[in-house]
Amino acid sequence: MKKPARILIQALVLLLPLTACMSPPPTDQDVHSPQTIKEFFQKPQDPRRFGLTVYQSKYGPIFSGSKRLHDFQAAKVDFEGRNAYLPVVEVQSRRLELVDALLDTGSRDSWLSLDSAFLLAAEPLGPPPYRRLADHVGETEPGFAACISKLRIGEIHVENMIAYVRIPYITLGPLARNADNPKPEVILGCDLLRTFSFVRFDYPNHCAYLSADRKYESSQDFLLESAPYERVNGTLAVKVLMDGRPAQAIIDTGGDYELAWNKPDETVIRQLFIGELALLDVHITNAENLQLGYPEIPRIGARLLRKFAVTIDNKQRRIVFERPVESGLFHREKQESTKPEPTSWIPR
Repeated sequence: MKKPARILIQALVLLLPLTACMSPPPTDQDVHSPQTIKEFFQKPQDPRRFGLTVYQSKYGPIFSGSKRLHDFQAAKVDFEGRNAYLPVVEVQSRRLELVDALLDTGSRDSWLSLDSAFLLAAEPLGPPPYRRLADHVGETEPGFAACISKLRIGEIHVENMIAYVRIPYITLGPLARNADNPKPEVILGCDLLRTFSFVRFDYPNHCAYLSADRKYESSQDFLLESAPYERVNGTLAVKVLMDGRPAQAIIDTGGDYELAWNKPDETVIRQLFIGELALLDVHITNAENLQLGYPEIPRIGARLLRKFAVTIDNKQRRIVFERPVESGLFHREKQESTKPEPTSWIPR
């Protein structure tokens, strides 16, 4: 009787999107039934089954051997919702069901709702279960590590993708970062985005480009600034000057604001410099009011980034700010070498 019951629960989970129009959407306080949660944890998998080695750190477990990419793979993925500036894209697994995912450089880790864990065939790891508590938002419940054997982002295949499943709540709550229409069921954080050779957020053209191994070369016709990045609390930060004050600011593609900072006595930065790139009259949103983690560190959010094409160039450890390219397309720069080396990608 156990196997038919398990199949029934999975079928009900798969039917959730079809029934959404017949019942109100879940709130951030709604929880899954104990039976559904038990179903997910029924068969935990030893990480070694996926070729993973687990190490402990002060932030939680680290899974060596996860998030494997394939050379020569690249993808262009459109943002869902043409008027949106938060980068929500579609991803899928071997089962091919499409799930909405937020590309969030403000998050150290990647996260799943329980419904999306079923849809993406994520398998819980353990025993014992591996827990992680998000520290970039006001989260109170830990997530539980699970492995997606193959995650597809456009034409890119990520093998052994590790993400943390938010339980017992139905939605991702504060992890979704105010993204709506569509509301993401998956968060792809810096742990994944740093593994690509580059990730380009082409805000004006509502799309993102990702490459597993290609070198990114910016065109001097469009380049505004190229700023080295440093890792801060698992995220990416650049040096800035805010009204003459030096600081490090996190680049936060999931942040629905211009600048979030714990400065309740200030509402506007008159001049914010990233290298030679000047941003004027930047509105400050109080980070504590947004319940953001480490509010003493300023965060540059998507409402400011959307003016540019912003590329995280992991090979050269920099963040590139460029004028938008009208076509939003890339072309391959031809290589004279006969070896099958990765090509570089530059704007037209």
